Amino acid sequence: MTDYAARCAVDFVLLFAAEDSLYRRHHLERVDNPPTWVKIHDLHTLGVARAVTPYELMVRPVDGAVRPSGEIDLLGHFF
Repeated sequence: MTDYAARCAVDFVLLFAAEDSLYRRHHLERVDNPPTWVKIHDLHTLGVARAVTPYELMVRPVDGAVRPSGEIDLLGHFF
């Protein structure tokens, strides 16, 4: 997973998961950075959404990248 991400010049692998036991074994860790994303419904932009308690967000650094503190902007629609 991180080999491919490194070849694509990606700094972090992000994952949203309620159950984390599988992903922790693959070195993803829960983070408390609040994510933002664009809210879209039926091809209409509704605005920017912000999560207050993003307990499901997990991150794995690629090639030793240091995770910054603060908000994570997902730069688009939340799938």
